Amino acid sequence: LLTMVVSCLRWSLILVALGAGSVRAGPMDYALPPPPLHVPDLGLPAVATNDAATGVADITSMRGMRDEALRSFYRNDFTNCLHWLDRMAKTAPPAPNLRQLQAWAATYAGQEQRAFALWSTLANAQPDQAALQEMAGWHAFRLNLHSNAAVRYAAALRLQPAQSRLVVMSALVAWSEARTPAAQRQLVQAMRMSPPPIESFAAMAGLLASSGSY
Repeated sequence: LLTMVVSCLRWSLILVALGAGSVRAGPMDYALPPPPLHVPDLGLPAVATNDAATGVADITSMRGMRDEALRSFYRNDFTNCLHWLDRMAKTAPPAPNLRQLQAWAATYAGQEQRAFALWSTLANAQPDQAALQEMAGWHAFRLNLHSNAAVRYAAALRLQPAQSRLVVMSALVAWSEARTPAAQRQLVQAMRMSPPPIESFAAMAGLLASSGSY
């Protein structure tokens, strides 16, 4: 009996290691992180982050609140960044670049629902901006809103067909929707790009393992 138990346990461990056990990786396990944001990309000014250099912050003016939001973002204090941007929004609608900063802060703060709403609003207002479509799709994917994610990534790919990151994420969305042939085609497409994203190979391995093609 002991020999049988040991034998069964050994095979269970092997199957789990191969991905055939009860624990299997899914599309979410291969999702790429959002691209990093450098605040100057949004055309926002540089601000001093040293409190001694800036003196007492003027948090009553729009500029003062903006600078506090930027300092918080530079310190990776994204929740506080959102706090200042929200205070600004109560006085006047934020400028387009600050609205994007707000969306990025929500993304990095892990506020999925809010980030999805912010990015979706931005993407709807500027449908020709691939980066906005991508971020709206990225959060839709994380929220399991697969049909929405598919539409967003398809729009982004029409605008930037050579962006390998978009191809991989579009494949993961197809995998999530059980469109396995489409997912495989897109992963092969990504693997043939130059340079090929290594994530495409890992995702293909996971997809094959999930279907028993060890």
